[in-house]
Amino acid sequence: MLVSPTSIDIFFECPYKWKLTYIDQKKPLPIVDKERLFGAMIHNMLKAYYDNLPENPSEEEISTTIEKVIRDYFDPTFQRREQRVRNIMENFKKFELQRVRRQKAKPDFVEKKFVYEPFSGVIDFYNSGEVIDWKVRGVSTLMTMSHIRQGKIYEYILKNNGLPVRVVRFFSLELGEFIAVPRVSDDWLMRQYQQMKEQINSGTFKKVIGNHCRKCEQILNCQFGEVSMWSDLE
Repeated sequence: MLVSPTSIDIFFECPYKWKLTYIDQKKPLPIVDKERLFGAMIHNMLKAYYDNLPENPSEEEISTTIEKVIRDYFDPTFQRREQRVRNIMENFKKFELQRVRRQKAKPDFVEKKFVYEPFSGVIDFYNSGEVIDWKVRGVSTLMTMSHIRQGKIYEYILKNNGLPVRVVRFFSLELGEFIAVPRVSDDWLMRQYQQMKEQINSGTFKKVIGNHCRKCEQILNCQFGEVSMWSDLE
């Protein structure tokens, strides 16, 4: 059983949702999550930027490449968010200018999937032991368990694929700020995994009611009568 940061987050948020999604493979409700779609668009822009960036780029080439990916990848359904996109890409541009002044070369890789059982994950940015995960919105300086697990999974799968990891950081594209993920041991991560595995093997999947229920794609299959299906949706 391969575990991604998303799947383990779903499990610890609501084991029953995990069961419906990964074991029963119930058809989810087609909820349109505009923020998730917006985030996917931004990630596509950043990947396209690095794909199109020349080796040893000049500052002018950085600027023109960013403008090109905005033109090519901006989804017009987000017309009202165009200024937000430009603010995000301006923060990214500042990051790139600083990075290129230190090291002209392109990063070792971007948006690449790695697997080392029992974990898998997609690495947004890796260069000389530095791992960066792009976050469209701000990230609280108070790390959640979800953030710590995500960062540790990235470290674990890279190390076990023979790649050094000096630091794992989140970069808030909205704020233009870095937040380093606290270091935890491999044993800590494996205890999280074992807790998940033991509960799955027991066949017990608790329903957890909370704010997450209101935008849950499995709400029809879950049959929470007290939860309003359409409230709080855009």
